[in-house]
Amino acid sequence: MGKSILFITTNSLATNPRLVKELRACLKAGHRATVISFSFQNWSRPLNDRIFDEFSSLVTFVLLPGDRTAKWQWLSSTIMNFAARFVAKAFPGNVYLATIGLYKRSWLLLNRLRTLRGQFDLVIAHNPGAFVPAFYFASKQKLPLGIDLEDYHPGESSNTKEIRQMEALLKSVGKRASVFTASSQWILDETRKWLPDVSLKTVVIRNVFSRQQQPPFKSLPIEPLRLIWFSQTVGLNRGIQDAILAMNKVTFGCIELTVIGHCQIDTREQLCQLHKSDKHSIRFLEPMQEAELIETCSRHHIGMALEPGFSLNNELALSNKLFTYLLAGNAIVASETKAQKEFIQSHNGVGWSIPIGAV
Repeated sequence: MGKSILFITTNSLATNPRLVKELRACLKAGHRATVISFSFQNWSRPLNDRIFDEFSSLVTFVLLPGDRTAKWQWLSSTIMNFAARFVAKAFPGNVYLATIGLYKRSWLLLNRLRTLRGQFDLVIAHNPGAFVPAFYFASKQKLPLGIDLEDYHPGESSNTKEIRQMEALLKSVGKRASVFTASSQWILDETRKWLPDVSLKTVVIRNVFSRQQQPPFKSLPIEPLRLIWFSQTVGLNRGIQDAILAMNKVTFGCIELTVIGHCQIDTREQLCQLHKSDKHSIRFLEPMQEAELIETCSRHHIGMALEPGFSLNNELALSNKLFTYLLAGNAIVASETKAQKEFIQSHNGVGWSIPIGAV
């Protein structure tokens, strides 16, 4: 009989594709899963509902409201968030206060875990706001604890105070955790630099997909040359501008760039203003379910992974993009962040790496 695993996240399933993959692997291995996650009344809701439909008969879900739709929960978490920030000034080393001060939904998780019933064999926390709630629950229940870093969280911010708080948080939970997992070896190596005294098992779990999700190969016409880029949200610090500026310089043929993700109107306008060529085109699509995304990628020639290395985490991470493009049959053009450059060099023939900002 399989194990019973409790997954805890401060995100929705639609915004945590790594957790969705982990659920599939868990069920395939014969284990049982309970998931505590959040729901939001925004662009992610339709995708979240479709994921729930996929797992509804297989997984036990504990769903918490993540926005103002539940007014009392939102108000209480807001009050505790402000109070924790204020009190934490007098107790700068208190990880509990720091977590509630950084992540409003941590307070809601802590409250829900106090009343959670069930027999579990393992607790796995996704996202920093879930680390301390999972830590306290696992300690109380005397259960092994897995921390999925995925990213190098101290390297996501340029705020020195937030960096120190995140390092303290990971040091604290690291002493209790049975295993740390991350999406690249670079992230685990960086994490170990400030956990030298902790005997910790670490495992790289890349953001890969099952080959069963691979779409049939498509023989595409040479022209137009179809490029694709995707993320959950479209921002101005993700390298899309480089692709557009490079397109402007191409005076022959026809290029189509597809950008997939939730995009604010002003962001779309700024990107469109960069587009100067009448020969080429850009289209924007809303976020889509995983299978639809992979199928859409398979109708393009080249997948763009143009991370600008805007943070240490951005330098060290291997994103969903690379493995989605590989599965879909795209050639890859990747900017030379540390992790992406090493990946392209280690896998000859999958694509090309280019210097960051090279247009």
